[in-house]
Amino acid sequence: MGFSICHTIVRANTVSLLQYRNHLEACFCIGGEGEVEDMDGNVFPIRRGDMYVLDKHDKHLLRGGPDKDMILVSIFNPPLTGTERHKLDDPAGSTY
Repeated sequence: MGFSICHTIVRANTVSLLQYRNHLEACFCIGGEGEVEDMDGNVFPIRRGDMYVLDKHDKHLLRGGPDKDMILVSIFNPPLTGTERHKLDDPAGSTY
C-alpha cells in the first residue's frame, strides 16, 4: 500500500533521540501527552488529537509526558520492512 501504520507508546518521563533516515513519518496522538523537540531547540507539545509530521528525515527528541504515556498512531512512508529496531541506548540516537 505504500505505507505502514504502527501503534507507538512513548513511556512517561522518557526521552528518545530518533531519526528515520529511510522513512518519512506522520504521527497522530490518540492518548496521553508528550512533546517533540527539533535539533534547533524548538519544542512542540503534543496532546490527544494533535498530529505532527517529520518530512525531512528530521533528527528529533521524543518525550513522554510527566505523568502519562503518549500514545501515537505512526505512519511511515515507504513502509517499514519489519526488521527495523530502535537502539535507544545509542548516544548518537536511534536511526533506521
